[in-house]
Amino acid sequence: MKKLLLLLVLVTQVTLSQERKYSFECRENRTPTGWTSVDTPGDVIIYEDRYSHTVTIITDTKHEHLYVKSRQLFIKQDTLLYTLVDEDYNECSLRVVVKESLDNLELYYYSDRVEEKYYRLILKKCE
Repeated sequence: MKKLLLLLVLVTQVTLSQERKYSFECRENRTPTGWTSVDTPGDVIIYEDRYSHTVTIITDTKHEHLYVKSRQLFIKQDTLLYTLVDEDYNECSLRVVVKESLDNLELYYYSDRVEEKYYRLILKKCE
């Protein structure tokens, strides 16, 4: 029942113009020995309407605006998988895992960029 409710909320939010803003306290970089925490607070804005889908990651040193190429929903894992491109046509992917509700998410970032190959953000919805 919980999964069905999450699916309905996600589908409803996608069909209407919606901006969701989340904040994070740190960025966790993936290393061969595990996760390394870096004190880099910031915000993530997910904007979706009928014609445009974007994800913006903002920190003190960076403002990354990404355009969604494709999106897949995996109901059993409460997960959304995004394939995105930036303004220079560099491709990356995001895996967004819903924790308990849409107010708490884990965002996993994957790319071929050396300095940002794989990291995780723990997101809390802003009021």
